[in-house]
Amino acid sequence: MKSILVTTFILFFATVTFAQRKADDIVGSFFTPKSDGVMQFYKDGTTYAAKLIWGKDKERLDKNNPDKSLREQKVVGMVLAQGFVFDGKDTWKNGKIYDPNEGKTYDCKIMIDEKNNMKLRGYIGISLLGRTEYMVRMEEKAK
Repeated sequence: MKSILVTTFILFFATVTFAQRKADDIVGSFFTPKSDGVMQFYKDGTTYAAKLIWGKDKERLDKNNPDKSLREQKVVGMVLAQGFVFDGKDTWKNGKIYDPNEGKTYDCKIMIDEKNNMKLRGYIGISLLGRTEYMVRMEEKAK
């Protein structure tokens, strides 16, 4: 009985220890959900942001931007996500993400899974009213 309790305690402690994330775990390059681009997440002062650093269509313009003066800018090179703050556990919150396909900006939160890939939840108002997308870390997809 004593060995079962000790084993249970060790497994619980190991699970809690390995589940802990660090704020900079979000930093890196991730393939977009359709693998037609690469977003680079980086630290931007006290928050985290992401820029589209590669796309299959390098010349694609931000034609759906609600600001007509920005519709001639290229999507590759744009900052598409910003303002993320690590909650100290496993989520980066309070961010915004821009979808150039729709020309809309959404509230967003991000989690990194056990395979080191990204789960983005974009929403309006509350997280329940939104859509989840998954992005694979470049280093993981290369394996």
